[in-house]
Amino acid sequence: MVKKLYISIDMEGLSGVVVGDHVSRTGKDYEWARKEMVREVSAVIDTAFKNNVEYILVNDSHGSMINLYIDQLPEGNIEIITGSLKPLSMMEGITSNFDACFFIGYHARKGTRAAVLDHTIFGRAYHKIIINGREASEFYLNALVAGHFKVPLALLAGDDKIVDEARSLIPNIETVITKYSITRYAARHVHPKVVEKILREATRRALENVDSGKVKPLTTNTPIKLELVFTSTALADACENIPTALRKNAFTLEFTVENIIEAYKVIKTASLVSSAILK
Repeated sequence: MVKKLYISIDMEGLSGVVVGDHVSRTGKDYEWARKEMVREVSAVIDTAFKNNVEYILVNDSHGSMINLYIDQLPEGNIEIITGSLKPLSMMEGITSNFDACFFIGYHARKGTRAAVLDHTIFGRAYHKIIINGREASEFYLNALVAGHFKVPLALLAGDDKIVDEARSLIPNIETVITKYSITRYAARHVHPKVVEKILREATRRALENVDSGKVKPLTTNTPIKLELVFTSTALADACENIPTALRKNAFTLEFTVENIIEAYKVIKTASLVSSAILK
């Protein structure tokens, strides 16, 4: 039975969110998106507690990671991680002590055709992030991190494109489509209140799937070949100084690492270096 639940919540995959003003702290529509963030994750938290979950850890996983109105979340045995410079970023706090994890507000990887606000980790820096030959989305990277700790990803909510990917990789995962992408900046949305209702139903089913052993952790072969394809040669130049980096071409660095946690650390380091260059 699921007693401990981990939740990573992003923003671009929420219902109603389509443009930068929704997800930027300086955007005029940012406050509305913050409220939708609370609405969607609260539906999951409330339902989980009503279905015998005893402890929930929520990780604010968007941008500066200080988006959630934490005082507006349902009360109970819940803790919330906020703030940046987290070692595991969008998966900070995950351990093998959790029985399941859920991803809320997730979006498609950079380069996905007709996908709302598509990007991977740091859109200005990375054209592609490749794990063992597979182009990675944030969903894929983070599900592998959970899998490293033997924690199954049991529910994902986001746009239709990321739901398609999740369904193709994780049998029996519960998914909630919050919107159907039209272009990078347009979508056909499911009404937020309907999304809330569907999330409650999906949460119950996801917990049952974990209890019955229907959903398994996502893993990949080790050691891992990590390729970072940058948007600029300057970024590749700077990040080539990261130990063990191998320059494949003008834009691409390759790393061979022991596991997905080490890959995540390389990505995090390259992101910080790139951020300094792009200022």
